[in-house]
Amino acid sequence: MIAKALRDPRSVTRREATLLLALLVLACGAIAAAILASSSLQAMFSSIVHGHLGRLRTQLRHEGVWAVAAVAVLVLAHTVVPFPAELVTAAAGFALGFAVALPLLLALFLLSALIAYLVGSLAGRPAAERIVGRERAAAAERLVDRGGSRVLLAVRIFPLIPFSPVCLACGMAHVPVRRFAWTTVVGMLPELALVTLLGTRLDSSVLSDPVVWAAVAGILVLIIGGSRLLRTAVPAR
Repeated sequence: MIAKALRDPRSVTRREATLLLALLVLACGAIAAAILASSSLQAMFSSIVHGHLGRLRTQLRHEGVWAVAAVAVLVLAHTVVPFPAELVTAAAGFALGFAVALPLLLALFLLSALIAYLVGSLAGRPAAERIVGRERAAAAERLVDRGGSRVLLAVRIFPLIPFSPVCLACGMAHVPVRRFAWTTVVGMLPELALVTLLGTRLDSSVLSDPVVWAAVAGILVLIIGGSRLLRTAVPAR
């Protein structure tokens, strides 16, 4: 049923849509319950809310093998709770290392994107507005409505555009799921790799580490280049 909803949301019956949305609500409830039941996850979430990257990276490293599960819960929570995902990305790079953290984060953020896409396609604009707010939902919908793959790539590459509103808007606009998935992966990969790499160097001397400066320069290039790409990709009206 999930595959059917992703492949052709318009073919899903009202009963199937209700069931899928109920399952998604239960999944969100399970994530919230996991955070509330675990003192360590509560502490990590508090660190994210207050922007304490140093504390978050230490908390994740102390989790050992459970750090992977903690990162998964935090990334999936980001589907409905807006916070700077870069904090989790950098901390995961520090705690898990680049080779483990990057593919893990890529898979988790894609899963998060598909969940938001499903909510947008099944529940439509009212649900999107409840999750991310009316203004963000409307702005994201206007962006998605004004172009194809090039626009979707530009939106993902530019780091300053919120993640979940775009996913919800793509679901509302019934963007083909394959196009949505590949543009999401390709578009978010550069920033994800740079921030993860930056996270692996958090225990080094920042001023003397060329890798840190290279990662920061890469992020600045994404911001400047992504802004220009977005202006050229989105047709004027």
